[in-house]
Amino acid sequence: MKTALPVFHLDNRWLMLDGGALRELGAFPEPAAPAVVISDFGAAHSGALALEGQPAAAEALIEKRLRTEGIVDGENKVVLCHRLALGRGFKALYTAVPMNEWQRLLAWSERQPDHCLVLPLLAVMRRLGSEKQAVAIRHGLLFRYVHCGRDSIIHAETRAYSESAEDLQAAAAALGRHVSDAMHTSGEIPETLWLSTLCRDESAEAALVASFALSAGARAHLAALHALSSDTGKLLSALPTMAAAARVSDSTSLFVPRLLAHAEQLLPWASAAALVAGAILLASGIGTHLQARSASAQAESLLAQEAALVLRAEQVERQLLTLGPQPLGDLQFLERLSRTRQQEDVVALLRDLSAAAGSGVRILRVRFDDPSSGIVLEGATDNGMRGGDQLARFVSRLRQGGFEVQALDPASGSQASGVFSYRLTRTEHAYGGRT
Repeated sequence: MKTALPVFHLDNRWLMLDGGALRELGAFPEPAAPAVVISDFGAAHSGALALEGQPAAAEALIEKRLRTEGIVDGENKVVLCHRLALGRGFKALYTAVPMNEWQRLLAWSERQPDHCLVLPLLAVMRRLGSEKQAVAIRHGLLFRYVHCGRDSIIHAETRAYSESAEDLQAAAAALGRHVSDAMHTSGEIPETLWLSTLCRDESAEAALVASFALSAGARAHLAALHALSSDTGKLLSALPTMAAAARVSDSTSLFVPRLLAHAEQLLPWASAAALVAGAILLASGIGTHLQARSASAQAESLLAQEAALVLRAEQVERQLLTLGPQPLGDLQFLERLSRTRQQEDVVALLRDLSAAAGSGVRILRVRFDDPSSGIVLEGATDNGMRGGDQLARFVSRLRQGGFEVQALDPASGSQASGVFSYRLTRTEHAYGGRT
């Protein structure tokens, strides 16, 4: 199995871990092996929002809110990194990526000769944290903080004016104040794990952690710094810790690269599981053989083999349990992907939906919750209430194209905001489906 290279796309810099070396790459490089890319999407706008509405429509509702408030311009892809369903609404951790940047990054990852997965930085930060531990990451001048609790999501970030010690200290203290303000109504501030992507002086980084902790009013500690060689000399970095927290299930990549990566990740567990199953079957066969014959020297030898096989099976089973629930989750993910492919020709479906949408309707998300429940489509019209005619034409084209259309309610007041959600079911003679 090939080992995926950890690549980092942070604040428009491209870095790659290659063993104990850190290499700076040009924009949109060509990795010579499978790659896992942890990206902040060019330092795109990120945040945490609490909104009313169905959690399933979070991407559409967040995108609409950001456009309405002027936080983002033009069309954006909202990448959800974490979501909580609360009461009549939800809280979400997200990054809003300008659509042209999103499409460029996605196209680049898709054309690599080996699989190349793109993971949001905020999703990796969430993996590094817990209910009792927040995570802060400093990359150059940019400082980020994330905490995902049982019923809260806190996000904060700030940027230093320069690389001077004074400006970095001021930025660390400002981040602490942002966290303290955000946590004012959320109870006790959790301890923070602080990661530095690149630094040369551990004591200077520890001073930044201390400034942050003092302003936040909470404990913080510096994550382990690994010594890495680079073209500019020795560096200290927590990038290996970040790479170890990457999960395929957090990838924003499309079907085929994720499938290949999941399959490679599952090979060790599949081999171990096969060994367990084979050992148990062989042991069972030996036992049956012994029941049919009298005790003898051969029987004693077979009994010894049986005991050894059972012992080995138990050892491997314990190893599988130690590895935790991820293999089961990955297997379930692969099963869902297989069912989706059997249910629907995804490429043809997207082509059909795009043709029906025309210029006044934007499709934001397509979901396959269950093969028997059809397709859930989320989107928005560009003109709010004036988009009613555009939406009516869209629905008419869907029905002409062979879909039964059932309206869902993404959020109260969604009609006024232009956000919509439909459940689509292909009729018997629908075009574009699998035959």
